[in-house]
Amino acid sequence: GGEKPKAPATTLVVLLVGGEGVRDPYSIPGDPGVREPFVVAAVGDERQRTRCGGFTDNPTWGQALRFELNPRAAGSVIRFAVFDKHVASAENFMGDVEIALSDIVRAVRASAAPQVPFRIQLFSRPDPFIGPKKCGVLTISVSIEDPKPVGE
Repeated sequence: GGEKPKAPATTLVVLLVGGEGVRDPYSIPGDPGVREPFVVAAVGDERQRTRCGGFTDNPTWGQALRFELNPRAAGSVIRFAVFDKHVASAENFMGDVEIALSDIVRAVRASAAPQVPFRIQLFSRPDPFIGPKKCGVLTISVSIEDPKPVGE
């Protein structure tokens, strides 16, 4: 076992601030359309989820998710999917969005601010006749933690 120690990786820190108008776009009129939204964020095969954001279509999570940006992640995307936690049934998919990691990293690196806010439009799964419907907006704030040089 002469394995080399793993080089420290850069970490993407995604603060899921909250959402606006997050609801099932196919809910029937009069139905609130949402019960308890939570977010699953994924980079490659790494998935992390938030807790539920309350019984509202304007949820607040205030939860930071951390993803290691290894070389394999370089060409990939980060996917945010919103689910509704039903008490009586399984989790109900509401909407999602994918963003190229390189776009997020570039925006954060170009900014002088330690955290960069993003507002991201969510879309439902496409309806075969009318295409995807907008189903809310996610607000996130992203920062990057670079590994400290050896010896610090």
